[in-house]
Amino acid sequence: MFSPLEILNLYYSDGRSTGNKDNWLWQRMNKLLSWENMLERGYQTDLCPLLYYIIEKTDVIEKYSKTNPTNAINPTNAINILKQHYYASLARNMILLNELNHVVKELNNQGIQAVVLKGAHLAEHVYPDIACRPMGDLDILIEDEEKERCYSILQNMGYKKFREDPRQLILHQSFYKKPFGIFVKIELHHALAKDVFMVDFDLDEVYSKGRISTEYYLLYLSWHMVHHGVARLLWLCDFVEVLKQNIDTVRWNIALEKGSLFKVYKHFLFSRELVNSILFPVTCYNNGRLGSFSDYFSKNLFLKIQRKILRYQYPKELRHLLSTYLMQQVDIIKFIPRYVRYRFF
Repeated sequence: MFSPLEILNLYYSDGRSTGNKDNWLWQRMNKLLSWENMLERGYQTDLCPLLYYIIEKTDVIEKYSKTNPTNAINPTNAINILKQHYYASLARNMILLNELNHVVKELNNQGIQAVVLKGAHLAEHVYPDIACRPMGDLDILIEDEEKERCYSILQNMGYKKFREDPRQLILHQSFYKKPFGIFVKIELHHALAKDVFMVDFDLDEVYSKGRISTEYYLLYLSWHMVHHGVARLLWLCDFVEVLKQNIDTVRWNIALEKGSLFKVYKHFLFSRELVNSILFPVTCYNNGRLGSFSDYFSKNLFLKIQRKILRYQYPKELRHLLSTYLMQQVDIIKFIPRYVRYRFF
């Protein structure tokens, strides 16, 4: 029987490989991401729709099995559970994306540029099937000077404001609605990251183009997943899906240059190394590396976070440690007093 991680590796290698089994991180993640942990202990269940899609709607397992006939074709005892997750994700995403399209259309009609972020963009434009990428909410980026107008537009469409923590208002304002009895939350972002975290994304570039370039998007996904401790393995799949779709056109030098400018250089390198170790070996680059100690330390922190999640523990301190550790040293010195003021005053 293939493990979940082996199935993901088959998918991203187009049926050629079940994974980099000599890699120590791959071996440990393969043990953590077992069928028992996923289906009985609820570990990383947001991968279930993607796994169902791979097993039932692609031929990558069949391709591999033709040359490796001793392997089981699929985990038959898990299919029904994966199928339930897939169709639940499909039903929810259809409603969410329908709402999103209405909101974006109305904002555009009012002359407001709206850039769709994260899960909604990935589900609709990057993943092969909208069900593959479960979503909790919808994220839209707008210009700061347009936010009050946007708030009024959403309220006129029947959305209600969340009572946000003042610290969250630095980044976004949330709204909610319940069409068809489904809870829909929209976060209107006027920034991609809070200034306190020493990140400096160039929003003028996004607004001038009306979209986020591939290199920029990989940097943003890297920062976001590291900032949250890479708690969800689905975020690694997001990175791979964007990368795989654009593998022949990714400009690695541009990504590294922008990473330095945006102050997410190490976050990007670490995310790329995680992907390279666990899911999708990338052989088309030879520039930009974390030091051996930094690479080993960061990957062990990642594993500790995953083990805590498996034990139903929230890895807050480890998450903060990973995010801070991957800052530039000069930024860490500035960050600590700023974070203390942000957090406690």
